[in-house]
Amino acid sequence: MIKTGIKIALSLSFFLSMGMNVVSQTPPANTYQEGFWQPIARVDNPQFPMTVELVNQTGLNLDYGLTTDSPIQVPEYLRPGATTSIVLADPEANISIGYIPLDPRNEEISFEYNITINSNSSIRFEILRTDKPDRVGDGIGRVIDIQSTGGIFIY
Repeated sequence: MIKTGIKIALSLSFFLSMGMNVVSQTPPANTYQEGFWQPIARVDNPQFPMTVELVNQTGLNLDYGLTTDSPIQVPEYLRPGATTSIVLADPEANISIGYIPLDPRNEEISFEYNITINSNSSIRFEILRTDKPDRVGDGIGRVIDIQSTGGIFIY
């Protein structure tokens, strides 16, 4: 009886000392750190100029433009269901997206994005209308920021 108890105790201590495999998520990037302002997507080894495709899936008339000196300083328009491409030469430039309200008294509308990284110099953003609140560091907002390091942020 004592020998059986010792065998069980030794077997149990052996298995407990081996540890357990734990399933965990891989962080989104090698540069991941806990906290706000994590990129919602990342381009490996980004190359500029970069082609950015915008697809309007909101059902609204949108306007868009770049936040730096560029040919697209005056907002361009993007009809519902339409697609356009922008060549982003300067990684310091952000893409600002707005909407043209049918009724100026309408409440604020937020956008979220389905992002497809086609290559290190081509990204596709499907723009979707959402009722979710815009929180710091999430993927909801009106400004697309593609950084020279490859991080993609939405503000």
